[in-house]
Amino acid sequence: MTRRTVREEQLHAAVTKRLEWAPDIHAERGVHGVGAVVDEIAVPSAVGRIDDPEVADGVRAVLRRHPELDGEQISVAVHHQVVTLSGPVNSGEQRRAARRAAQSALGVRSVIDELTVPPAPTASQTKARLVEALGPAGAAGAADVDQLDIRLDGHVATLEGNVHSWYERRAAEKAARSVPGVTDVRNRLVVTF
Repeated sequence: MTRRTVREEQLHAAVTKRLEWAPDIHAERGVHGVGAVVDEIAVPSAVGRIDDPEVADGVRAVLRRHPELDGEQISVAVHHQVVTLSGPVNSGEQRRAARRAAQSALGVRSVIDELTVPPAPTASQTKARLVEALGPAGAAGAADVDQLDIRLDGHVATLEGNVHSWYERRAAEKAARSVPGVTDVRNRLVVTF
C-alpha cells in the first residue's frame, strides 16, 4: 500500500476551502496531509497602538475595580506592553485574580507575575489580633480570648469557643481576617449570654 503524496498547492487549497467553510475550526485536524500548523497570524489592535503609560493606567484601573484585590498595594510596570506585577497579595487566589485582571486590560501583550504571598500565620499572631479587637482577658465586658480555640490550617483560621455577643463574634472574625497571611476564617464561635 503506498501513501499518496499531497503537494503544497493542494494542501493550501484544501486548508483555504476548509477555513472558508468554518473559520472557527482547527484546519490542521480536518485536512488530510497536514501534520502541523505554525500560526504566525498577527491581529492588529482595533484601536491602534497603545503606549506603555496608557497600558499601565488601564491595568491599575482594572486592579482597583476588582472586588477581590487591593489594587493600591500592587505595583504595575510596563515595558513594550509587557506588564510586570509586584507587591504583596494575601493568597494564591488573589495572585491569580490579579494576573487575570491585568491580562484583560486593553493593550497588554503578556503579564509577568512577581507578586508575593506572605507565609502562613501562627496561632500567636492570630491570638494577638484577637486581644487587640476584643480586649485583654479579664477586662470588663471583654470575651475571654484565652478560652477561644484558634486553629490554623495553612492560611485558613478556625475560631471555636464562646463569646458574649454577636458583636464579639463578628469582631473576632474581622480580627482574624486582618492577620497577614490569613485567607479565610471559619467562625465557629458560639454566642452565650
